[in-house]
Amino acid sequence: FPVTITQATSTGATSAGATSAGATSAGATSAGATSAGATSAPEDRQSLPPISRLRTQLVPQLTAQCGTLQASVELDRPVDLEQVYVEPNILTHLSRQQWLEASELQTAQSPKKRQSVAQANPQAVAGQTVMQRYAKLVIFGKPGSGKTTLLKHLANQCIQGTFQPDRLPIFISLRYLDPKNQQPGQTLFKGIQHNLEPCQLSEGEVKQLLQKGQCLILLDGLDEVAQLVKADILTEIRYFTVEYYNNYFVITSRLTSQSFDFPGFVTVELDDFNDTQIEDFVKRWFVSNHPNPEQGQIKANQFIEEINKPGNQSLRELIVTPILTLVGNSWHRLFYLILFWGLQVMSADSLVYRAYLLHFFPY
Repeated sequence: FPVTITQATSTGATSAGATSAGATSAGATSAGATSAGATSAPEDRQSLPPISRLRTQLVPQLTAQCGTLQASVELDRPVDLEQVYVEPNILTHLSRQQWLEASELQTAQSPKKRQSVAQANPQAVAGQTVMQRYAKLVIFGKPGSGKTTLLKHLANQCIQGTFQPDRLPIFISLRYLDPKNQQPGQTLFKGIQHNLEPCQLSEGEVKQLLQKGQCLILLDGLDEVAQLVKADILTEIRYFTVEYYNNYFVITSRLTSQSFDFPGFVTVELDDFNDTQIEDFVKRWFVSNHPNPEQGQIKANQFIEEINKPGNQSLRELIVTPILTLVGNSWHRLFYLILFWGLQVMSADSLVYRAYLLHFFPY
């Protein structure tokens, strides 16, 4: 159901030269930096600074947090997320809730047929369309389907002012939250306050931002939360999203048998890559990771040609998620890709790890 998003703006912004009481000394270098000794917390101002100014202060930290694809091992250089990002399609109903006729199940015996049934949902729409339509989303996806990458892309778009320009993007990995000995709502509040440290806002000012609905809150990896604290985190999210209901929320999780009952949220699922998306991702990946872009394009074309051969349908079925649409211009490298897929379930940060393995074990 469509949700109208109220865009709140702050008034009476302080002048450029105004500073908050208890701000860092003149010798502090970066926004939010502190001297060796502890400094007092910023005091509340009469009105919040403009979102545009806060966004500028937040750019360096958010770029470091969301600007690149994270890897489990080091490569020659980080991978710029936006250079390899391909917009996904989204299913507005979970695939596990798809109804099939008995005749369809009987004929869906081959892997090729099963895949076509899974992708035949006519309600799959462009990801950006769904993001613009709903203000509260839970996005499910297979391992390696691009859930974390999507959230980071949204954060990058927001900080650049091309998505939800009247809000501040806040990206939080839920597995790092510790709800022990916290009052309801305080765990997420402290996480958000920590993310906004470069803006030098007091606790009261952070609360004002949330009350005015001026935050894009991206909560990643609900399935990765430890079982010991999962119930507490679920309760925390329910409380927080009701308390600060007029913010924009997106939560991601792997597909699970558990249902998350968050009031007002729409549940959707990332669809598999189609042929066009696979080829687009392959080209972006090779070009951005090769010292010579022309050579990278050649290798990408070779890879696409191989996986499109009629006898390689089983390989093509493996690469319907970004995590597996990867490097390789020889069957030896593809063998390692398939081998490690079989040995380990892909995680959201393992894409470059697989590239690393294929690079150092090419034969």
